[in-house]
Amino acid sequence: AGSECLFTGDIPMLVAHLKNDHKVDMHDGCAFNHRYVKSNPHDVENATWMLTVFSCFGRYFCLHFEAFLLGMAPVYMAFLRFMGEDMEAKNFSYSLEVGGNGRKLTWQGVPRSIRDSHRKVFSCFGRYFCLHFEAFLLGMAPVYMAFLRFMGEDMEAKNFSYSLEVGGNGRKLTWQGVPRSIRDSHRKVRDGYDGLIIHRNMALFFSGGNRQELKLRVTGRIWKEQ
Repeated sequence: AGSECLFTGDIPMLVAHLKNDHKVDMHDGCAFNHRYVKSNPHDVENATWMLTVFSCFGRYFCLHFEAFLLGMAPVYMAFLRFMGEDMEAKNFSYSLEVGGNGRKLTWQGVPRSIRDSHRKVFSCFGRYFCLHFEAFLLGMAPVYMAFLRFMGEDMEAKNFSYSLEVGGNGRKLTWQGVPRSIRDSHRKVRDGYDGLIIHRNMALFFSGGNRQELKLRVTGRIWKEQ
């Protein structure tokens, strides 16, 4: 944990690599109970992330737990990833619960594919931004959307601008806008079409090949308004 690993291979090879070389905890079953202990809960700048792999329904899942700064506030985040393709990941749902002293906080969602970077949160100008990429139906048309959110308040978000670009086969599509605050839900941003929207046919054209597999490369830039 704490450093990049460039290992590649199929899922059984990846599981064996995590178990043998990284000594990752392995569990069987669809229910789990973990305890995370840290002597200094305010020290997140150099905190490493924890990973647990477990087998369920004949598939493998990764439970991530990590610490980072949300603006100036130290936070902890837990999420699940499916060790396989995104289309199959959508067949599953999961819930996470943390609590104590008579209170509890529950999250329910769909596991993201291991193909997705575990962290699309990045630092720029001393602030944090979150890049989202998702698929949904626009009317009856399947589309993909990429957009940026600022991990802070709306007033400060307006001090920044960003651009996103996707392309292929000699064509490109560019979006320029202002990042929305993390206070706005991703659904609110999506339903306002406030981002780079790519229709499926165009996305497959950009992907090249036989137009059966999606391979989009999104590039972008953030700048601060004067």
